[in-house]
Amino acid sequence: MHRSRPETTDVAGTLAEVVSAIHRVMSADSAGKSASSGMSADSAGKSASSGMSADSAGESASSGIGLGDIDPGARLDQDLQLESVDLVTLDALLRQRYGAGVDLLGFVAGLDIDEMIGLTVSDVVRHVEAVTS
Repeated sequence: MHRSRPETTDVAGTLAEVVSAIHRVMSADSAGKSASSGMSADSAGKSASSGMSADSAGESASSGIGLGDIDPGARLDQDLQLESVDLVTLDALLRQRYGAGVDLLGFVAGLDIDEMIGLTVSDVVRHVEAVTS
């Protein structure tokens, strides 16, 4: 079932949702790395599916970045160290929440290399706001 797009947008709410989605991507990535380094597959799967890392404080296990540490000005590449596969996951989470019009991958593909490297959490929020309003 496809979720309908929110009727009204709220920048603070969108920011919170984007930050939460980024944290889930980072936590899932950490769980995958933990699984390959000795964490049981069951524990890693539970961490990824729940959107939480093995650390109960809401901190991404490999990066040490907690949910509250993801700043709107944080760059996805350099500060949060998200890779292209992480952007695919983030795109899927945002599409699930806001609909297919979000198309984060299409948005990123339209950027020049400097804009891609400098892409921030705020840029993602502005993109979501622009396509959902």
